[in-house]
Amino acid sequence: ADTALECFENLRALKANFKYLNMFIAIAKTYLGDAKGAIEIFVEGLGTEQNNRFFNVNLGLMYRKAGNRLLSTKYLAIGASLLEKSDGLYHISDLVRIADENLENGSLKKALKLYKIVVEENNDPNIWSSIGEIYMTQEQYKEALEAYQEILKIDPKSSHAKLQIDEIHSIYRIKGEAFYRDSKFKAAATFYERALRVKRDAETIRETITVYKLLKNPQKVEELTNELEEIQKQQLEAENENRRLEHIKTGKLSLKRKDYKQAIESFELAFRMKLDKDVFVYLATIYKALKRNEEMQHLLERWNKMVEHADKMKAYEKEEARQQETQA
Repeated sequence: ADTALECFENLRALKANFKYLNMFIAIAKTYLGDAKGAIEIFVEGLGTEQNNRFFNVNLGLMYRKAGNRLLSTKYLAIGASLLEKSDGLYHISDLVRIADENLENGSLKKALKLYKIVVEENNDPNIWSSIGEIYMTQEQYKEALEAYQEILKIDPKSSHAKLQIDEIHSIYRIKGEAFYRDSKFKAAATFYERALRVKRDAETIRETITVYKLLKNPQKVEELTNELEEIQKQQLEAENENRRLEHIKTGKLSLKRKDYKQAIESFELAFRMKLDKDVFVYLATIYKALKRNEEMQHLLERWNKMVEHADKMKAYEKEEARQQETQA
């Protein structure tokens, strides 16, 4: 044990990349009679990996050796429970490997069971993706959606998860369209609603409104129409903002090239679209440098009017919010 401990300590000094090095140091310490030091190492390890099977089982054995029956039973029971779930496998990587093999062989039920065990302990987007793949194959779209939503919680930019969610939305929408063509409007509404629970898509909302009109449900028609108008408003605002940013980009490039005419034209287009202090400063700087005093004065007048209007709108919105709170 003393030779083993020396080897392990040397490996640690060399910063060896070996996951269970500390565990072997703890076991060696146990053989050398340093049970307290060994237990501290395992307790520290469980602080970051509470489901680690090696740590729980070995800690249970150490407490048993130290004569602490209560804690020995506790950690051995935890280890036994974890091992039972993972078919006796200590390494989660082995569990993933076997699950992958089952998936490739078409044993979807077994693969799904193992993947679920893994994500309970390791919230890995790749595992959630495999779970989603199984549910998609089994046409369990609600469960598949939940799996892909879990991926987005981990990685909000995941293009794969977004594409799969779009696919689920399309599946429901296509089924809704099929029922609509067969004049089965209640069934169509059901699937359109499922599609909308996945994604609030403008075209799907438009089709759902058509179905509810045929079902003579004015309340749903009104709700969805209001939502569609709000989506269209937001889309228009986003398009306008993109155009405004393009004008600013062109203005900056023109200014860099000393093409002041084009710079003024681009910044003026952006300035008319939205109150923006930076754009105002760009224009003011150009007009001042070119000694265009009349344009500068006109710019100041427009700026003051825009600021005044913005302040009035803020006050109005604040009052509207206050009245809504009072009514509520």
